[in-house]
Amino acid sequence: MEYFAKELVAWREFRGMTQEQLAKAITFSSSLVAMVETCQRKAKPDFIQRCDDALETGGALMRLYKELVSREVIPDYLDRWRSVEEQATVINTFQLEVVPGLLQTPDYARAVLQIGLPTAPPEEIEAKVTARIERQAPLMSDHPPMFVAILDEGVIRVSGKGGKVRVVPVGGYAVRALEAYLVRARPLLAKAGRGVPALFLNARGGRLSRQGAWMVLRAAAQRARLVGVSPHTLRHSFATHLLDGGADAGVVHQLLGNVSAEQGRGGRMYALVTQGLLTEVHAMAHPRARAEV
Repeated sequence: MEYFAKELVAWREFRGMTQEQLAKAITFSSSLVAMVETCQRKAKPDFIQRCDDALETGGALMRLYKELVSREVIPDYLDRWRSVEEQATVINTFQLEVVPGLLQTPDYARAVLQIGLPTAPPEEIEAKVTARIERQAPLMSDHPPMFVAILDEGVIRVSGKGGKVRVVPVGGYAVRALEAYLVRARPLLAKAGRGVPALFLNARGGRLSRQGAWMVLRAAAQRARLVGVSPHTLRHSFATHLLDGGADAGVVHQLLGNVSAEQGRGGRMYALVTQGLLTEVHAMAHPRARAEV
């Protein structure tokens, strides 16, 4: 912020004011004014706005401040890395504590930045959020890179109707199956299409639709010589296994996305059916009943 400090000094001297006179006009201490002018302290928006008013700059200092903040948002090393991301065909990342920046939502990015920069003014935080979200542009292009992220988190967030979001745990078998899909299957499927930023792809390389997922499930059921299998069968099995293991019915309703009283009665139906025979059948017949996840 050295350039800003020089501009502040120039405006103050242009108005024929000393540091003490400016401090009195903006109701800040003269020591703070001196530290800002010597780059020992970073000026905050309220300080700058008062300086603009007292020096009658027409908002020049605030405009300069916002411009300098936008330039400081992206460090040189990250700016160079962003150019690499824009040209990459494959991006692999591993994060232990947070979701990678290329996958963060504005709200998530804002929360992370506020924790890491507790004294930063809101304008700086918003500028950094904007810069972080803009990095995601390559993933939304016509030819996005293959992006593989390994997260230390055993849940997925499911967005439903009305903007509702629920968190669903992911077991070890599902994680390993997903890893195998990302390594072995998705690259081959992606070659058949134009490249879309979707996790699951169809045979043409496009985003797998709800109907497409149903066809995949039906084909798998046929290979296993099972009849009457549908996506709802998986939901029923999921709820049955949870309730059979002693899960709270309210938790099961949330995992399924059920909210109405009628759907709640459906959950009680699972509870009534599962006790007894289903418990024994699950323990004896389920291939992963006793596997560690």
